[in-house]
Amino acid sequence: MGQWIYGDSGADDTTIQSFREELRPIHKEIHESASYVLELLESDPAAAQSYYHQTVQANVNTLVGILDKIIDYCEELSTNSQTTMDTAVNTLRAISLVCFVLSLLCLFSLIQFVIRQVVRPILHITDRASVMKDGRLKLDLDYQSDDELGTLAHDLKASMDLIYGYVQDLNSVMARLSEGDFSVHTQSAFIGDFHLIEESIDT
Repeated sequence: MGQWIYGDSGADDTTIQSFREELRPIHKEIHESASYVLELLESDPAAAQSYYHQTVQANVNTLVGILDKIIDYCEELSTNSQTTMDTAVNTLRAISLVCFVLSLLCLFSLIQFVIRQVVRPILHITDRASVMKDGRLKLDLDYQSDDELGTLAHDLKASMDLIYGYVQDLNSVMARLSEGDFSVHTQSAFIGDFHLIEESIDT
């Protein structure tokens, strides 16, 4: 116990340090009294017993009382530390729960955005363009947007309208040819790879 009383452990705690200051003189007096009692015991046992009860035992009781205070203080520190730790753990759990909920909301918002801005437009364009497999070239593609899907829908509709115009022009040419009119020419300019068809008809 003397090592703790005169040591540096817990020196940063002013309360513990004040308890040490109280214990040091009592601890020193108990050691000196014990030596004195042992010497007095050899010459006057009755006086030694009286001195022990009046002085040594009183100092020991005082020492024990201070040690009880230290124990109570340490238990209070332990309780406060546990309370602080529990509060920190509960706070961390609450923050984790909030972050989890926010993550779910962000994920839900992202899914909603993808469905609204990507999936639905693709399904709409695919549904309206499905008539091409039946040989129908006139598309009722009314999707409009400023993004890449809007550009795709516009280009697809423009391409199919162009091809539809070529087919109508070819139908007119074929009807004239069936009537024996071989001087017929196409009414619209065929572009790209379709230009070869125009050259074949006009020549």
